[in-house]
Amino acid sequence: MRSLFILLFVAISTSYAMPGLNAALEEKIEDVNADLDVMKKDLEQKVRREVEIKPEPVESWTGKWFPQTPTEAPKTAASEPSGGGMGDGNNMYRMINSTCDDGKTNLTVDWDKSDFDSMCLEGDYLQPDSTLKATLEQEYIPPLYVARHVCMKSTIPYNQSLPTFGPHRPAWAKYGEYVYLPPQRWLHNMEHGGILFLYHPCAAPSLVNKLKNVVKSCLYRHVITASRLVPKERPFALMSWGWRMLLPTADTKLAVEFIREHALHGYEKTHKDGYYDQLLIESAKIVSTPDDQQLCPKYKEI
Repeated sequence: MRSLFILLFVAISTSYAMPGLNAALEEKIEDVNADLDVMKKDLEQKVRREVEIKPEPVESWTGKWFPQTPTEAPKTAASEPSGGGMGDGNNMYRMINSTCDDGKTNLTVDWDKSDFDSMCLEGDYLQPDSTLKATLEQEYIPPLYVARHVCMKSTIPYNQSLPTFGPHRPAWAKYGEYVYLPPQRWLHNMEHGGILFLYHPCAAPSLVNKLKNVVKSCLYRHVITASRLVPKERPFALMSWGWRMLLPTADTKLAVEFIREHALHGYEKTHKDGYYDQLLIESAKIVSTPDDQQLCPKYKEI
């Protein structure tokens, strides 16, 4: 190959001294290019022969498989809407089945069904602190970020106590109010554009009910649950995909403004109801339209 480049250099140098050799030079360049193409193809074939393609390893799992091993085909799958899935190479509809996640099997991977998460075991309800202000926080989500859908054979840890985005389960929750719903579920609802209302189990019931009524009358795509992830000093949290607002008390105006500003902006935009319904208290009702074309219509003065 080195001799080809030397020959080409000599030919170019000669052409400046002897213009009459231009035609011969062009012919020689064509020959060199042809030789280089052949050498390139030979090199590509050699690389293909020497590179070993290894299959992706099965994730480590010490529990039992339900009901098949990973090599077996799933028995059932959720129906996928016409037009395909979300197009992210991580199709949630094809993952909603008894092998990966059907919203009913192996649920203790995310939650051990402890009453600690949903009941005020301390005895006294929290008193609002009038000196505290609400906080509004945005988590940066890279423009090309696509959240992974993770099967129930693996745990999903989070580095944020109240995550506003991240990996989650394929089967999202049915919209409505729950006794308790783990983050691995409600994150997916937020990705679909839903609003999440979390309250500390020891928050004053009258204030909890006030914000529940606001959220339920603002949009269909809502999820409500008690959660000890919410800090006691600001025991109410309104969240959407990428956004988090913590409230020291039940502020209707701030809640409505947050919903109008941040609802319906998730990466996966669909109003299709979910599959998970463990400890569902009350299903969400249509407020304006199934896809929430009008947010918080009851609060025209805000």
